[in-house]
Amino acid sequence: MPAERRLSSPTRRAFIAGASAFALGAATSPHRALALSPGDGAWRGLAAMLRGRLLRPGDPGFAAAAMPFNLRYARRAPAGIAICRDAEDVAKAIVWARDNGLPFAARCGGHSYAGYSTTSGLLIALDGLDSVSVDAAGVATIGGGARNETVYAALEKAGATITHGRCPSVGAAGFVLGGGIGFNMRLFGLACDQLEATELVGADGAIHTASATDNPDLFWACRGGGGGNFGINTMFRLRTFPAEPRTYFWLDWPNANERLLAALIGALDTAPPTLGSRLSLDTSRDRPGVSVRLIGQIAGTRSEALAILDAPLKLEAPEHNQILTVDYWAAESVLVDSDGPFSFHERSRFVTEPLGEDFAGVAMDWMRRWPGTGGSGDLVLFQTGGKINEIAPDATAFVHRDSRWLLVVSAAWSQDDPADVVDRARAWQDGFYADLLRFARGGAYQNFTDPALEDWAEAYYGANLPRLRAVKRALDPDNVFRFAQSIPLA
Repeated sequence: MPAERRLSSPTRRAFIAGASAFALGAATSPHRALALSPGDGAWRGLAAMLRGRLLRPGDPGFAAAAMPFNLRYARRAPAGIAICRDAEDVAKAIVWARDNGLPFAARCGGHSYAGYSTTSGLLIALDGLDSVSVDAAGVATIGGGARNETVYAALEKAGATITHGRCPSVGAAGFVLGGGIGFNMRLFGLACDQLEATELVGADGAIHTASATDNPDLFWACRGGGGGNFGINTMFRLRTFPAEPRTYFWLDWPNANERLLAALIGALDTAPPTLGSRLSLDTSRDRPGVSVRLIGQIAGTRSEALAILDAPLKLEAPEHNQILTVDYWAAESVLVDSDGPFSFHERSRFVTEPLGEDFAGVAMDWMRRWPGTGGSGDLVLFQTGGKINEIAPDATAFVHRDSRWLLVVSAAWSQDDPADVVDRARAWQDGFYADLLRFARGGAYQNFTDPALEDWAEAYYGANLPRLRAVKRALDPDNVFRFAQSIPLA
């Protein structure tokens, strides 16, 4: 495949003028963007160009296709949705939007925590690019519109795995581009560390391939630079690993205390990289106390898992205690997270030093202060380290190579909660997050986009930000691919 190919289409007219028009449209409010929306003839022209299909408001399937996972942003409806079937469709949609002065956004799964895969203009949906295959050499080729459930099915059939998440509806593209965390990351590294090549459609409709030998700077940037910054990625090739049996664990303590939390953290912190874990605290107004849940897996035996967890299990027996050795994908089917769309905000920070003695008390104190919504308040500790930290911080765009944990403070609410209830929950979240910064001095995770984060560019990219800006200037000098937290040109 050539390193670059270009779209041949009548819509490539007046690109310089189109870039200026797009810049104007992208900077306006949703009301202004709608006022600039193309006429019916222009929309019919786009529909005729696509191998896929175009949905307009009122069409069957439009509302479902427009709905984001985070319902906070569900009111931002697009003027049209291009359901693309291949990279050429994506290129045509980008060029058409620029020529018609319309803002656009790309979507593969719709899970952008900050709503960056929504738009009042053209939504470029990659649903038709969802093929997944694994070749004899163990390299998976994943379409830019594939979601985790499709990736899981193909990998299971091939007896293979990668570092992957738990939510079936997450788009593989956004997951890989921002890093990609999961229970395998301590053993195999992040998903972006397994990336061998990608295909990307740029702002001018050119289709680029990037690997260690083709467009190496772009390839570097696509391994942790985050989705939507440089173009729209339409294909990924990732190195896989044999899907060998795992011992998974699922332990619940419905009314936990500081001693148990400290014991769990201490036991996990000394575990070998064969173990991957997610430790969570949650509370809701319908249930007293703070629940603690530990889930994860180890590439080892049940006895090895029990040895790691010996101290906390002796301290307090969990109400739910499941530790079993099974086939790899059987374990993943138990650990899957199938929550549907809801309204939420998440705030993250990496922990680079051992969590101090005070951490458990501070965390439990804040959890008990949860003001209550129709959702829940949560603190999640994703265990990092291992293989992730064996890679130099500047070897890929993912700079967070010295962490032990990733902390996430989450607030969720229902559509029925009044504004003042949501405001109190968000105030609790911000206070909790600020207090945790004394323990978590690393950056923030770019895949958990946080619109409240003031230092977001430094927090997401650290010392790699200047090089990311240089890649951005070279590939997208007009800053066509931009949103509230896109990589700035300068």
